[in-house]
Amino acid sequence: MPHTATTTHAMSFTRAATTPADSIRLFPTPPQAVMRHTALPTEVEAVVAAMPHDAHPMGVLMTGICALSTLHPEANPALAGGGVYKTREAQDKQIVRLLGKVRALTCVLEYGQK
Repeated sequence: MPHTATTTHAMSFTRAATTPADSIRLFPTPPQAVMRHTALPTEVEAVVAAMPHDAHPMGVLMTGICALSTLHPEANPALAGGGVYKTREAQDKQIVRLLGKVRALTCVLEYGQK
């Protein structure tokens, strides 16, 4: 019986691979997708840089995430309509986008603010 790969991570895909090697070629791995979204907007960098140097890291992280929420009006249900997250594709896009930005924010916290 041939092995059929299925996805078990946050990304959803419609094509099933017939072998594990096929799944590597057909689907982008989550780290690749996340890495495309690691650049922080200058507005977020400015907000994080304005925080006191001795601020608690969790407070700085939350502030950075809140600042990110203001930069994508197409993802804001109040502006784009209540159905903006009804599709799995839209949900996955925001998950990957947030994972990449949180990764970048934690690097800023780890290595110091500019």
